[in-house]
Amino acid sequence: MRDAGLTPLEILRAATFGAARVMGREEELGTLEPGKLADLLLLTADPTLDVANLRAIERVMKGGRIFDPAELLARANAASN
Repeated sequence: MRDAGLTPLEILRAATFGAARVMGREEELGTLEPGKLADLLLLTADPTLDVANLRAIERVMKGGRIFDPAELLARANAASN
């Protein structure tokens, strides 16, 4: 998307709201609003400046629980073995 000329913000919107709309689930997903489902990333860098900053994950909130990214990687590796 970046190579096609989209800005970082346009890429983030396409990956969140745009994806929810394509799946027909924009009423429950895709934006942060009361009543919608959301998993969140706490980042150490601004993804609206560069989408590569999405890799700068400090914490993950999934299902209302907060996780350390290293903990999630360890769980994923254990599950795949």
